[in-house]
Amino acid sequence: MSKIYTAAFIWLSVLFLLGFCASVEIRADDPKPEEIVAKHLDSIGTKEKRAAIKNQMAVGTGQFSVLRSSVNTKGKRPVGGAVFLSEASKIFIGAKYDVIEYPFDEIVYNAKSVGVPFDSSGNRPILGNIISAHSYLVS
Repeated sequence: MSKIYTAAFIWLSVLFLLGFCASVEIRADDPKPEEIVAKHLDSIGTKEKRAAIKNQMAVGTGQFSVLRSSVNTKGKRPVGGAVFLSEASKIFIGAKYDVIEYPFDEIVYNAKSVGVPFDSSGNRPILGNIISAHSYLVS
């Protein structure tokens, strides 16, 4: 008896899948990814207005978590001020935290190279080490 139920279940599943596949509509006029991105950009502003913008600035807060490190955050997620500045193809990203062992993050990109400063002890912050080793992440 269980073989009959198993066979019936399999046939019903196949029929359901065939019905589902037949109901899926494939349209030739579906937008391509490039068209979707272009429409999104146009919703921000016209191509001419976007091209005229040369400088951007965003100010907010930065926060990080340390999983394994010598940085002692006492179980907290340090929060600090953060800024993102751009001028044409030059970029500055910075954040300042209330942690003695990890006071800041700074990344500077001048369209040719990436700069990450050292802190007062002569070390780079954790993020700075990653960016200086893999500068293509910024460029």
